[in-house]
Order: sequence, then C-alpha cells, then structure tokens
Amino acid sequence: MPVGSPIWIITVLLSLCCVLRQDCFAGDGPPQQSWNADAEFSLPAMDTGVVYETCASKAPWGPSSWGVEHGSFQGAFNFNLSSARFRNNGDHAYLFGKNLQPGRVWGCVRYVQGDIWGASSCGPRQYHIPKPQPLRGKHLILELNCLLDTANLLTPQDSWIMAATNLWLSGAILPAGKDREGRKPLVIDLYIYNHSNMLPHPIARESEDAFHLPLELQRAEIGHWGSWRIDLTTPLEEAIAKGFPELYQRKTGENILDDLSLYQLDFVLELVNAEAAATIDNFRLLIH
Repeated sequence: MPVGSPIWIITVLLSLCCVLRQDCFAGDGPPQQSWNADAEFSLPAMDTGVVYETCASKAPWGPSSWGVEHGSFQGAFNFNLSSARFRNNGDHAYLFGKNLQPGRVWGCVRYVQGDIWGASSCGPRQYHIPKPQPLRGKHLILELNCLLDTANLLTPQDSWIMAATNLWLSGAILPAGKDREGRKPLVIDLYIYNHSNMLPHPIARESEDAFHLPLELQRAEIGHWGSWRIDLTTPLEEAIAKGFPELYQRKTGENILDDLSLYQLDFVLELVNAEAAATIDNFRLLIH
C-alpha cells in the first residue's frame, strides 16, 4: 500500500495500539493478551543494594507492577536469605540471591505478580495481583529474555540452583490445602537452568504445601542472552498427565487445564547453599 495512504495510516495506528497495550495478534486469530503488567520492565530505576539476612516482599513500583521477594523456607516462607539484590535500569530487571545455611534450606529471589497464598510471612503483598485467570479453552504462550550471569554451588554435596518461570495454578479438582482457595496448588517449574550436587535433576513431587511439576525448556547458557517463546498448552497437559496421573484422572473434560486457574507468575532463582544472578526482560505470559 502507498506510504501515507489512509489504509497505511490506519495500519500503523493499530500496530502502535497493539504495542502500547502489550497485546500481540497472530494472523486472524484471537488477541493474545499479557496476563502480567510491565513485561518490558520500562519502569523507574530502582536498586535495593545488597541486603543481608532478611526476608521481604516489596512493591517498588506500587500496586500495578512487579513485586520483588526474597527469603528461605522450611514449610513456610518466613526465614531469612543470606543476601539478595534487585535492580532495574528502566529497561532490564536484575536479581541476585545467595543462600548459605546448615543443612538443605531452600531459598529464592523472584520477580512476581499474582498471589497463590493470600498472605506472606515476609510482609504484605502490595504489588500487582491480577484476578485469577480460568484456563478453560485457553492457550498459554510464555515469552522471556534472560541473561544468567552467575551460578555457583557453595558446598561439596548440599547445593542446588534452578532458574525458572513459575506458574501457580489452583482449582476445585485439587485436594484440600493451604492456598487462598483452600486447595493444595500445582506449581509448574518451567526451568531454563539447573545445577546441583545433591539431586540429579528436578522431578515431579508432592510436598506438604504443593504439587511441584518441572518442565525443562531450552537451557540457558551462562554469560549469554537467551530468548524463549513457547506455546505451553500441549506440553503442560502432557507433563501433568505424566507427572501426576492421579490428578489428571480427576479432570472433568478433555483437558485438565480446563479445571484450573492461574493465580501467580514469577521468575525465580531457587537456591540451596548456592548463589546466582540473572537479568530478565520481555517477560510475559500471553493468554488467548
């Protein structure tokens, strides 16, 4: 079409509208809307500096954007992490964590939106908490850019690192538990890096508080930017069926995702006697 023609102008305006709304349109299909806000981290600059021996849940950009959390947990998320740092330069988001404690104490640092538990032991959750998203008939597409620049195990046999996107799901087919709906939630660990000398690799397991389901994505290369764009719908169905067949048998329709809703999304560095750091950008979960 000629540049400057009415059709050309309308096309450009629609494209700009799509970018500003953080929506993406694929061909003639339905719109793909980002469940989370501020996927590109175009936010006021922020730097917590390195903080030591604390557990915290903060909302540096208020109730409409990302939260930052760090701590360690033995059943409850209410123990201190050895050190942590979060930084944003107005374009990328950085996070660092170090967890070094006797035994195998799990800890993490994360950027987070949504809330699966309804409360936090490390301070009030005042960041963006979207309404739970029913997944019936929906497709899920994950987008992420990530630079993993540090990943060090700190003990000879009791160390673990995992860099992952976490999807926290709940629904009536899940058994009674402690999430905000009184259920035991299902957390999907979409991991791009794992290194450990205490376990060979992540496995599907049921803990006291949740069902944990790992799903390995393209592995991140330390020191290099990586990009991911993945349609998760079929892989999630297959992973749940394989990892928790007893849950899968409870589905009321053709797909188990039809019985679940999304409550929380985070990018996490999970640590046991280890330290890790990463920078992320263009982090969104598209739903259509």
